[in-house]
Amino acid sequence: MPRQHVLLKLENFGIRGPLLNWISHFLTQRELCAVVEVEKSRHVAVGSGDNTTRHSIRTVSSSY
Repeated sequence: MPRQHVLLKLENFGIRGPLLNWISHFLTQRELCAVVEVEKSRHVAVGSGDNTTRHSIRTVSSSY
């Protein structure tokens, strides 16, 4: 679900102000990496509401 939809639903439930801002930042400012045994991939920024995560996982798994 795209980030804006989640934020709108939360706002409709009465969540506003600093808490809504924190959740928004949490949903957008994240990174992903894969660890297999002792090997670790580089960190990749994770988007919300797009295919960034799926693409990142494919990229990481194809490098092993």
